[in-house]
Amino acid sequence: MGLAVLATAASARTAMKAGVSSPAALADGYDLVFLAAAGLGLAVAVTSVPLPWCRRG
Repeated sequence: MGLAVLATAASARTAMKAGVSSPAALADGYDLVFLAAAGLGLAVAVTSVPLPWCRRG
């Protein structure tokens, strides 16, 4: 599901740049998706660091 969301975001960004040449619009769409995926990966990494030290009860 995550890949589908990222692909949709890339497609939408590419479609918004319709006046720009096709390779540049495509690169802009993938740039957005790469930054979004990197941000999500960083958020997951930061969130998962304290998990091994959490104790229950």
